[in-house]
This record gives sequence, C-alpha cells and structure tokens, in this order.
Amino acid sequence: AAALSSGTGLMILILLGTFKFTNRPLDNRLILGLAKLLAGFILIVLYFIFIENLTRLYAFGLREAEHYYLFEGFHSKVFWIGLILIGSIIPAAILFFPKTNKSIPWIAFASLLVVIGVLSERYVIVIPAQTYPLHQFPGKEASSVFLDGAYANYFISLAEAAQGVGIVAIIGIMFMLGLKLLELLPTEAVMHDTEKKGT
Repeated sequence: AAALSSGTGLMILILLGTFKFTNRPLDNRLILGLAKLLAGFILIVLYFIFIENLTRLYAFGLREAEHYYLFEGFHSKVFWIGLILIGSIIPAAILFFPKTNKSIPWIAFASLLVVIGVLSERYVIVIPAQTYPLHQFPGKEASSVFLDGAYANYFISLAEAAQGVGIVAIIGIMFMLGLKLLELLPTEAVMHDTEKKGT
C-alpha cells in the first residue's frame, strides 16, 4: 500500500517538475485527480499500519519487540514523526481540507511529505529488526562475544548519505538527458472536454 501512496506522490512531483522545466502545458485537473487518489492511498496506508501493529501487540511473544519498535530508540521517533505525522497526518489534512486540496503548491507539498514518510517507513522496517536482539533458541540461554542479548545502535553515516544522494543525482541526470535527447514526454498534458452530439 505504501508503494501506491509514494508512487502517486512522486508522480505528481515529477509531472509538475518536468512539465515546468520543459515549458509544456499541464492541465491542473490531472494533478487534482491524482491528488484525490493520493488522499485515498494515505488512508489505506494508515489502516494497514494500524492493523499490522495491532496484530503484533495481540501476539504475546511479540509484545516486547513491538514496544521496542514503537517507543524505544531513534527509530521510534522516525516512526511517529516521520511516517505518521509528516508522512501521513499532515498530507492527509492538506488533501482533505477544502482550502488546500485545490491548490497545486499545497498538493505538491503534500506529495513531498508523503515521499518523506515512505522513506521513513523504509528506515523503520529495516533498522529495528537489525538492532533488536534475536532469541535464536527460545527457552535456552546462548552466549558469545558478539553482544548477544544487547540492543545495537545505528545511525546513518556520512558515506551512506552521500551514496544515497549520489544515486539519486545519477538517476536525475539520466532522466534529464532522456528528456533532452529522447521524446519521453508528450507535447502537452491537457484534458479536452468532448461534446456529446445528439443523434
């Protein structure tokens, strides 16, 4: 479900950016239609997040790990602030509020927040599972010199951040070259009203 919201949000941003960059006409009604889809996808994502975490709280053996996931460590802040607040609640409010859901700049801002929220979700999917101590042999005690039973700490390093920015930059350059050298975009994206002719 997150792919639906992030894909729609990213599509809105790319459409607005590329058509403005190439000075091609873009009908705002297309963006408004995508914004309605994005609003629905955000609600679907919130529903699945709620069900997923409720299921883990219901299972007795997973409650300790779920508490760690939701309330302990830096990743819990990424979950509540990055995914829930910035990536879901704020953009949903923008897209459902009548004074902002028809504004293209506000829609673009909400789309950006959704993309940030999905990146936060990817972080909280991977990192807590790697930092939470595994119980490889339930009911047994196992020990070694490799920090068994201890919580690990992880923060993104400068090299990892630079690598991510570099990958995005390379993709952006390839995309701009494609726009320049190949016909990747239509000359316009305009909805034409068709008149119904009586017979």
